[in-house]
Amino acid sequence: MGSNIGIRLIDEYLSKTAYHSSSTDPSPPPTSSNSSSTNFNNGVCRSLNETAECIAKVGFKMFLGINVDVANFVDGPSGPEGTTFSLYIYQNPLAIFVELPSEGFDDLSYSEILCGVLEGSLSQVGLLVKCDMVRDVLKGDEVNEIRVYVRGRVKDDVGEGFKEE
Repeated sequence: MGSNIGIRLIDEYLSKTAYHSSSTDPSPPPTSSNSSSTNFNNGVCRSLNETAECIAKVGFKMFLGINVDVANFVDGPSGPEGTTFSLYIYQNPLAIFVELPSEGFDDLSYSEILCGVLEGSLSQVGLLVKCDMVRDVLKGDEVNEIRVYVRGRVKDDVGEGFKEE
């Protein structure tokens, strides 16, 4: 759930943050002085660490108006035991005025839609990820934590009918 939202949001994100290569000036365009977020190479991420920071500091601020921290960054081979990082959400707007029933809904994760949004948007920029809601304030935790597992890159391959002979 949320994957289609992420697919649409990435277009908006890239249109507002990406440095357009049509410019002949190699310096990045100026940022407004009232911007509270770091420049982050104007949306161009050169590493997974930069990507995680852009998600946390730019994406969440842009679409939800909240600050998110990146932690537990483990760089390794792609897969659930490889490259991973956590996103800590301290003020989750999806949890405001929400109270989960006390019985029978232990597996309900109200903010799980954020995981789908992340998976959908990152798939559009070539990253295969799996996201899990590890901690949730609605279940008594002190912070919301989304764990992102990088499984690899999207293969840029054409079908058999389109290959040159």
